[in-house]
Amino acid sequence: MQLSDVDRKILRWFRGLGSEPIGETESNSRDIRYAASKAAEKLSIAPDVALDRLKKLQAEGLIEIVNRPNYTAICWTRITDDGRVVLRAADQTAKSDSERPIIFISCSQAPQDAELGKAIAQIVTDETPAVGYFAQNETTFEAVTTRILNVLGRCQGFVGVMHYRGEVTPLEGPAFQRASVWVEQEIAIAAYREQILKEPIPVQLYIQNGIRLEGLRDKILLNAEPFVSNEHVIEHFRSIVKERFGSTGPAAPSAFQATSPLRNKQRQVTLERATINPDFVLGIDVEPLQYRTTAVTIDSTVQARIATAVRQTERGEAGKTLHERLEPAARATSVLFQGETPPAQMGQRPPQPLEQIEVHADGSFCIRFNQNDENPLDRTFTIFGTAYHLIRSIYPDFGLAKKAGATLDLYLHAGRTQYQPVLVGGRWSAEIDAAQPFEVAFAELSLLFLRDANINWSRDQVERRLRDFADRNLP
Repeated sequence: MQLSDVDRKILRWFRGLGSEPIGETESNSRDIRYAASKAAEKLSIAPDVALDRLKKLQAEGLIEIVNRPNYTAICWTRITDDGRVVLRAADQTAKSDSERPIIFISCSQAPQDAELGKAIAQIVTDETPAVGYFAQNETTFEAVTTRILNVLGRCQGFVGVMHYRGEVTPLEGPAFQRASVWVEQEIAIAAYREQILKEPIPVQLYIQNGIRLEGLRDKILLNAEPFVSNEHVIEHFRSIVKERFGSTGPAAPSAFQATSPLRNKQRQVTLERATINPDFVLGIDVEPLQYRTTAVTIDSTVQARIATAVRQTERGEAGKTLHERLEPAARATSVLFQGETPPAQMGQRPPQPLEQIEVHADGSFCIRFNQNDENPLDRTFTIFGTAYHLIRSIYPDFGLAKKAGATLDLYLHAGRTQYQPVLVGGRWSAEIDAAQPFEVAFAELSLLFLRDANINWSRDQVERRLRDFADRNLP
């Protein structure tokens, strides 16, 4: 099943609730109307739309109505395991598409023409490094300001199709056919970017025979392809799409090397045993599998992007804190994030902050979190989740593939935790591919330290535990 944005919103809401019942109804009719009303209220969805989508999700087996234990007349709605799988796949596709360049499709949304806009967008998505964006049904003021204008301002290519939209009778001269005002405005914005802001973007325009051009439009549409039918547009666009838009993706890095371009890397955060609590180490070192030949310059823009990525891991979807608020401090070749520092003991050196993250200009980073009262396994998964999100968020800016080598250091203080089965010390290393789902990316590293802790979970069990953690906590 292909999920719509509303479907994903509903399933994410149910997933975030975990095992908490929602949509209870004191009836054996197993009706989901109450759940639909709650979803409509919580997610700002029209009640009839919420009910329609819930019924379809139920028919597909993605949500279910179950009896409340010990109360045969009370039922509630919840997401199924199949629903979690389908939602993860849809989110993964959405994230993948969000990392591709955008080609804006400006085309009439009239019923007879909207299929053409969708077809052009699909051709772009299927045959180029970019993804096609066709703003069908974006009619509210909020959608115009936050979606259409935003995409127009950052798209890396533009396709415009001008259809007949009525006859205009001027004060002087004969009547003539005009095109869509919306399409003309979008073409004007693309022209402004190219001619005034000097942001060259590839453009392909089509104009239906008989539409009159005048004034600025005559100059903008100088090389437009005339057409009679929508079929001609599709045929012509397929013939030129790769030549026109095939190179719109991010430029490939010019060179890679096996060693860091930072010859004397100054590390503020390490996974060495702390002097205050020598029995404790919990952290992860991440190094790219291949480095760029030149390091990234840590300017204010790069620092802001890294800080945004770190900030996004501070609180998970269900409201659970992954780690405390970390304040950034830029250095020459890194950005250091630190949390609260515990008070120093009399006669001892000042302790390290409870939580630290340092991101270097070569794409490597180190995460060190202090031991706390959480289950150490969840604490370790928190580090994995933070590392996973950082790789996915900042590596594209560094020109790096989402593959890295991760080294986990784990040594817990036996006197400070009740979770005896995971009291283990050691260092384990594995390659991770953050282009994969979280549970796949970190399964091997998890298996390594769990086996040494005499926790003999199967790979399926490990992936299920990681998946549950990701569903509750990852942004």
